[in-house]
Amino acid sequence: MSNILLRSTTVIFLPEIDGASLNNLHQQYESLGSGAAEIETLCSLVVHLVCQSGVGSYQLIRLILDAASPRSNPALVGLNTKVQKFFRKIMPSLSSDLQHLALSKGVSPNEDNVFKELEVHYKDLCKDLLTSSSNERKNWIHTLIVALCLHQHSDIVMKEILIQSTKSSDIECFIKLYNEMYPVLPGLLGGVLKQSFSSVPQLSNKQSTNLLSSVLYMASSDFLTSAASNFKQKLRKQLVGFIDNLMTITSHLSSPIPLASLAVQILYLLMTSQSQNEIQLPTRLLPMTRCLVFYFYRLLHAGHVNNDSSMLHCQQTLTQLAQTPQTFSVVSQFLLEAAVRQNNSILFGRRVEQELDEDVDSSDPCIEHQISLITLHRKISSNIRTRRQMVGFVPIGVETGLIGSGPKRKKKCPVSKTFQTSSNECLSLLIYRCCCKTSGGDNLCSIPDVQHVFDADKLIILSERLISSFAASSSYLATAVTLDGDMEWPVCHMRKFTIERDLKVFHFMDEHPFAWSLLQLIAHNHRALWNITPLIRSCMSVLISHFESSRESEVCPTDSLHYLSAVRIVEILGKGQIIPPPLSYCAEIFCLISPYEVYILLVILWNFIKEHPPPSDAEHLSNGRDFNKEKLNMQPYLATLHTVIHANITKLGPCAAKFTVLK
Repeated sequence: MSNILLRSTTVIFLPEIDGASLNNLHQQYESLGSGAAEIETLCSLVVHLVCQSGVGSYQLIRLILDAASPRSNPALVGLNTKVQKFFRKIMPSLSSDLQHLALSKGVSPNEDNVFKELEVHYKDLCKDLLTSSSNERKNWIHTLIVALCLHQHSDIVMKEILIQSTKSSDIECFIKLYNEMYPVLPGLLGGVLKQSFSSVPQLSNKQSTNLLSSVLYMASSDFLTSAASNFKQKLRKQLVGFIDNLMTITSHLSSPIPLASLAVQILYLLMTSQSQNEIQLPTRLLPMTRCLVFYFYRLLHAGHVNNDSSMLHCQQTLTQLAQTPQTFSVVSQFLLEAAVRQNNSILFGRRVEQELDEDVDSSDPCIEHQISLITLHRKISSNIRTRRQMVGFVPIGVETGLIGSGPKRKKKCPVSKTFQTSSNECLSLLIYRCCCKTSGGDNLCSIPDVQHVFDADKLIILSERLISSFAASSSYLATAVTLDGDMEWPVCHMRKFTIERDLKVFHFMDEHPFAWSLLQLIAHNHRALWNITPLIRSCMSVLISHFESSRESEVCPTDSLHYLSAVRIVEILGKGQIIPPPLSYCAEIFCLISPYEVYILLVILWNFIKEHPPPSDAEHLSNGRDFNKEKLNMQPYLATLHTVIHANITKLGPCAAKFTVLK
C-alpha cells in the first residue's frame, strides 16, 4: 500500500469511527475466526499505518489513545473491553517504533510525516500528559513526547511543559522526560532555558509566571524525588547564563510584579549558591543594583509593605548584594539618590502640590507669577526719569526668608500619612539590614539596635552617601552641603547668616523622615556621625531660632515637628558620643519645660560641641569617645542646665538627680 493511499484513507475514515463502529468491526473480525497471530499482524499493520501517515496521523494516534483509555473520550464510552485490550497492545509498539524512527533519522524534517503532525499538536500532548488521571495513559503520552523530542524541537516541547505546570507532580513529569532524553541530548537543559527566556516577551502574564515558577521550583526544591543527584546544581549553573534576562524582567514596567518577584528570587538563589566570579558580579554590579533598586521603588509605588512577600524577596536580594563595603557603597548610593528624586520623594512625604494661602488677596499681582524683588525695583527705577522729593511705597509680597520668590504657598504630599510611614519604614529597614555585618538568618524584621551588629565601614560609607543624596536632591542643597558644610561649628549667633541654607536642610529632613532613622543608625559609629554633623547643625540652627521666638508659650506641644526634631537630635548626639551625659539626657525634660528653656538648653549643647569637638586621632575615631579621659570642664554647661531644672523643680524633682554628675 502506498503512503499516499494510506494518508488519504486516514483522512476519509477517521471522522466516521466511534465506539459503536469499533464494536461492530470487532464482532465482524471475530466472526472470521481470526486467532492471536492475525491480531498481532493487525496491530503491526496499524502501527505501520500510523508511522507512514502524514495528514491525519495525529487524529489516528488520538483515536488509539482514547480507545485504549475510553474514559477520556465520551464518544468511546461503552467500548468493548476486548477492543480496549487490542488498542492497549498497539500503544507500546507504536511508541517504540516512533522512537526508533526518530533516532534513525529516517524521516526528513521537511517531509509531511507523523512527526509534523505531532509538532502541530504538541501543546495538546503536553496538556494531556499533565492533566491525565491515568498513569497508564500518562506513560503512553510520555513515550510519544520522547519520540517527538528525539526527532526535533525538544526545547520548545519541554518549555511548553514548564509553561503548563502548576503543581509539583507536573514538574516530576518534566524531570522524568529530561532523565530519559539528556543522555541522547546533552545540551537539552541549556536549550530549554534559552527557549524559555527568549519567549517570555511573547507569552501571556500567566504563562510567563508559570514558566518562572517552574524554573524556581526546580532550582530550589529538595523534594524532586525523580531528579538526578546533580540536576539542581546543573540547572543553577545553566541559569547563570541568563542573569541578564532575569534583570531585564525585573526592570521592565511591562513585567507584572509577580513575574518580577520570581525573577528576583531566582537572582537571590544564584547569588547565594554560586561564587561572585561565576555570576560575574564585578561586571554586573551596577546593572544588577540599578534594576533591583528600580524594582524596590516600583513596589513602594504599588503600595507594598515590609511583610509582603515581594518586598521581602527584594530586600533579601539587595541585602545579599550589599555584603561587602564595596558593594554596599554602590547599593546605598542608588537607593538614596533614587529616594530624593521627584517621582520617588513623594513616597516619603515630600510636599509638591502647591495651594495659595487662604489669606492671600486674589487681587495681589504676585498670585499668578513669582515676583523678583530686584527685577521689580529696576523696572520702577527705569520709569523714574526725574528725581522726586517723595516716591510712594510699593508693597511687594515676598516669602519670609526667600526674597523675590513671590507669595508664600502651602504644599502638601499627594500620598497618605500611612503610605508615607510604610515607605519610610521599608527603606530604613532595608538599609539597616544592608549595614549589618552579615545578612545571616531569615528574620527580616528584627535587628537589635546595638553597635556590634553593624559594620563600622558601612556606616562611614552610609554617612557619605547620605550627604551625597542631599546634594543630589537640588542644585541649591548641592552647594550648601558640599561647600558650606564644614565640620567646624561657628559661634551660635553666627548661625543667623546661614538660616536660609539651614531651613532648606531642615525641610528636607522633614520631607524625608527616613533620614532621621539613618542618623540613628549612623550614630553607632562616632566617626561616621561626625562626618554628617553639618546636617545636624543646620537642623539645630532652625530649632534654636524657632524656640527662641516662642518666648510667650509655656509648654512645648509634644506632637509638633520642632519638638520631635529637637528630641531626635539630642538622642542622636548622645548616642554618637558627640555630647556627654548628663547633657545627652536633656531631651527627656523638653516636654516639661517652656520652649524658651528648650532654646537655652539647645544653645549650651551647641556651645559644648563648638568648644569640645571630638579628638581627631585615629584611636578615638575608631574606638569611640571616653569623656572621662578628656577632663572636660562641664561646670558652665551644667550650671545652665541646673538653673533650668531648679526653675521647674516641682515637675523635674523626681529626675533631678540624673543631671547632677558627669557619668
